[in-house]
Amino acid sequence: MERAWTGQYLETAGRNTIESEGRLENLAELVGVASEFTDVDEFLERVGW
Repeated sequence: MERAWTGQYLETAGRNTIESEGRLENLAELVGVASEFTDVDEFLERVGW
């Protein structure tokens, strides 16, 4: 999966709060897990979406 910097990510990163740090950690974990898959359908099937 291709990583894209979204406005939401950049806005969250710019806040520099404890809450935003937690959100960025969650996003990093999501990207790490999603990068193990070659396509979105496979990822969504695995996570039960």
